[in-house]
Amino acid sequence: MIALRGNRFANPAGLVDLIQRHAGTLKLRPDQKIVYLRNWEDEKTRLAGVAQLLRALVKIARAEKPGAATLPPPTPSLVKPQVARRA
Repeated sequence: MIALRGNRFANPAGLVDLIQRHAGTLKLRPDQKIVYLRNWEDEKTRLAGVAQLLRALVKIARAEKPGAATLPPPTPSLVKPQVARRA
């Protein structure tokens, strides 16, 4: 879980884009905390994954193209299928 200082982010649109592209792995809670759902087998992998998330957030905050930030593919057991919404 990541808490943003003052519940602010330099590029909110980029953050929303990242969360939408990684639905099921990244979530924004009502209290403005970012939750990153992953299953890692060891500490080394966990630290590398969190570092990659932080690098992605830095890229977005510095106003680089939102699509430029990438995360590792989600753990299959954590991804829920997207339900099609009716118009």
